[in-house]
Amino acid sequence: PPAAVLQRVLAAGSRLRSTRPTAVNLRVGCERVEAAVRAALGDPAASAREVALAEAKRVTAEDEEFCRRIGEAGAEVLRSIWERKKRAIDEAEESAREEALANCRVNVLTHCNAGWL
Repeated sequence: PPAAVLQRVLAAGSRLRSTRPTAVNLRVGCERVEAAVRAALGDPAASAREVALAEAKRVTAEDEEFCRRIGEAGAEVLRSIWERKKRAIDEAEESAREEALANCRVNVLTHCNAGWL
């Protein structure tokens, strides 16, 4: 029955949100699936299970695209930092080259969603 599907979706959403309480995208995704199932309950032609699955797939695809874009933007930043450090190595005097090589790493500290970095 559709109402049983809603109860399972609500329980699953609650369980998922409890695993990462600060994850905004996870919370929003759960809320979107829950809202889609609620809307399907008023449509006798809709399958609540199919509606939940379709919305979950949309949320996943959107999040995947968002993470890909984060990765692309971050890659540009990292590439720029690496190129600047490499230039410093190339331009360093022989006596300073060893120190420049020792400092050529690009360190990345991520916070929350780092996308595809």
